[in-house]
Amino acid sequence: MVAVDSATVPTYLTAAAVLDFTGIPPGACADSTLGMPGASTGDSVAPGWPAGFEGGLIGIMRISASNTVAVRVCNLSGATVDPVAAIFRATVVRSF
Repeated sequence: MVAVDSATVPTYLTAAAVLDFTGIPPGACADSTLGMPGASTGDSVAPGWPAGFEGGLIGIMRISASNTVAVRVCNLSGATVDPVAAIFRATVVRSF
């Protein structure tokens, strides 16, 4: 019999999707989601932002519901920014 000590072997969940935000006015935020099977509210998310993420934008990711990552992108620049469609990645590392 082989056993795995789940206290020392973490579980990794990862998901990626192309997200296409519309123009975000200065001082505003836009929201989208991506699916992550197995994710639960309360899990911590390590975000993977696109390499070409436009200047003046910041973002957060969180598990908003079972199997769902909420992605919020906010515009801190002084002009409207229309981000290009890009791959956003989220990773959850869970150890029991």
